[in-house]
Amino acid sequence: TDRIALEIRSRFGSRPIELGDVGRNFLKHRRDFRLFALLADQAPAAAERCHCVSFFKQDTPFHIGAESLVRSTGLPVLFAQCSRVSRGHYAIRFKEVATPPHAAEGYPITERYACLTEKAILDEPESWLWTHRRWKGLRPSNRY
Repeated sequence: TDRIALEIRSRFGSRPIELGDVGRNFLKHRRDFRLFALLADQAPAAAERCHCVSFFKQDTPFHIGAESLVRSTGLPVLFAQCSRVSRGHYAIRFKEVATPPHAAEGYPITERYACLTEKAILDEPESWLWTHRRWKGLRPSNRY
């Protein structure tokens, strides 16, 4: 349920933000030093704008909201790859996705994110939980 996900995601002091409040929260705290972590594990709903990327050799829709937000704020983008070291111990490696100035055309950040996600899954497939159906809809040609 949502309550359980919220408890898990706030357990170590993070403050999850509702999707609809992200833009407003960015603007409100634009001068504060902080780290934003976006969990991009869900497929876009039919009515949402998205960009299709080849992901595991299938056209796959990805949210583009993060890319739009990054363009408007000029923030750098990092990919956090978590790897299991031993039982209960993990290591996180950060990889650069994009640095400002960001391209005004296309969706290079979304495409790089998809590529890094696919590589992380291939590197350590046993660490990935497939809790949703990523390819549940047809290619949304009218949503980019």
